[in-house]
Amino acid sequence: MINNPSFAWRIWLASWAPLAVISLHAGLAATVGHRDEYDPLFHFLGGVAGAYCLLRALSLFRVHLGPLNRPHPIVIVLVAMFAVAGAWELVEFASDRFLRTQVQFGLDDTAMDVVLGLVGACCTSAVATFFGWRRALSKTDAA
Repeated sequence: MINNPSFAWRIWLASWAPLAVISLHAGLAATVGHRDEYDPLFHFLGGVAGAYCLLRALSLFRVHLGPLNRPHPIVIVLVAMFAVAGAWELVEFASDRFLRTQVQFGLDDTAMDVVLGLVGACCTSAVATFFGWRRALSKTDAA
């Protein structure tokens, strides 16, 4: 276990999961093309990875969120993930509009993408809450 990891190492420990999901999606899209049947899985995994990243960053950077009367960190993570999912969908919309891609298929598709991302974030948050989010994440800071 690293007692005082460097800033760059902390960034890596927090961000590897979203980078892995994005890399896997990009690699799969490059080899077999953008497949609609994988889209729900990757939005769910994006929510899982994003929530993990935020919880891990809170733990690694020892972020203190104030007195106990403030929202629980899990609530903050879920609100942040809702914002990230919305921003992701705006980027997909802009890509379709300006780059002539075809990754969005209407309002139902967009809403389902956001919901799947939030379900992934909720699953990660539930597991983190069950195991004690700071304690569980800080024990995995191996060299």
